[in-house]
Amino acid sequence: MKNKITIPKSGFKDFIINLASYNKVEYKKTGYGELADNFTRLSDDKVEQDDVERLVIALKRNNVLNSKQMLSLLHGYLKETLNV
Repeated sequence: MKNKITIPKSGFKDFIINLASYNKVEYKKTGYGELADNFTRLSDDKVEQDDVERLVIALKRNNVLNSKQMLSLLHGYLKETLNV
């Protein structure tokens, strides 16, 4: 991990976008991503990640986040986005 990251209590979307920008991280689909998309399509699921969720994945892939931080950010972001 490059920096010690403190997970915020709110404002997850902006935090994730700024963290990715600061670390010059962009999402790039991999072969595994293509495979996962095909499994999802074949199972008739309607699950699609938005750009912010993809950034969190990219931050983890680039070792900016550890697994616990990634899950915390996704959890907070989805709670805010879905208003739950």
